[in-house]
Amino acid sequence: RPMRVSRALQEMLLHLDATAMPDDLRLRTQRVIIEMLEEDTLPAIEVPVPEDRRIQVLADDVMRDPESDLSVEGWAARHALSVRTVTRTFSRDVGMPFARWRSLVRMSAATALLAQGHPVSLVAHRSGYATTSAFCAAFRRVTGASPTEYLREQAAPAPAAH
Repeated sequence: RPMRVSRALQEMLLHLDATAMPDDLRLRTQRVIIEMLEEDTLPAIEVPVPEDRRIQVLADDVMRDPESDLSVEGWAARHALSVRTVTRTFSRDVGMPFARWRSLVRMSAATALLAQGHPVSLVAHRSGYATTSAFCAAFRRVTGASPTEYLREQAAPAPAAH
């Protein structure tokens, strides 16, 4: 599950990693860290990664640059692969065409940017969309909600369990 790590918790983890300490102190520190972990209220959109190593390199590049407007042909050429190899591998390894997979990559990047409080217009641009309306339509197709509705739903407190 995605977890939120505060600055204090991050420092504790770094300290725990870099410091030698007696086992009982380490165990107490680990217990405090576990108690401080919070579930992330904005779950990440899962993006499957192809198994083929050649295509993994291409996929990593796409995930690092979700705003790129390169087509499947452009990505294939950049990695000295045939379009047919790329399209077949995506269908086989992730069960969807490259264009649909790239849309998931973009929406995953978008949810992270929205959670950081960036305006929808900036998120649209950084997610590879020319217009905010095109981004909002694509976001709704993937998540079932507009960016604003999605954030509102994710921020709403969970109902109390009885």
